Amino acid sequence: MSLDPTLLAQALARMAGGIALPIEHLGRLSGGANMESWSFDWGGGGYVLRRAPSAEMMDGRPFGHDVEAAIVRAARRAGVSAPEVVGELVPDDRLGSGYVMRRIVRRAVRYGRTPCPRTGPDPHNSSQRVSASAISGRSDDGSGLEDALGKLRR
Repeated sequence: MSLDPTLLAQALARMAGGIALPIEHLGRLSGGANMESWSFDWGGGGYVLRRAPSAEMMDGRPFGHDVEAAIVRAARRAGVSAPEVVGELVPDDRLGSGYVMRRIVRRAVRYGRTPCPRTGPDPHNSSQRVSASAISGRSDDGSGLEDALGKLRR
């Protein structure tokens, strides 16, 4: 699949209240079985677009990108180290379904040894992690997405 940078720039301008800036360093990220992730720079910042280029790619999924973006936002509000979601695609963007988030660049840490002290949330702290069950829309007891989101808000 490809991504039209002109359409992406127009979508970002809409999300930013009309501020039109060029897209730089656009590149597809690896990973993702059926979704696309694109990294790019815009307005001096780094961003990632997570999307499904067509509605058909979302068929059979338990929820859409709007819910996924809401989960990421809720996790961030709850103190989890998660990217800031800055906007969601709409049908008029002609880019499919998805959302844009700030890019987080992390260096892999092996065996807890780093050349400089760690700052920010500890990714190994269970109170700061979002479980895979919450992302899938089910809590551990099977009560569903609303219960999982409620737990994140606490």
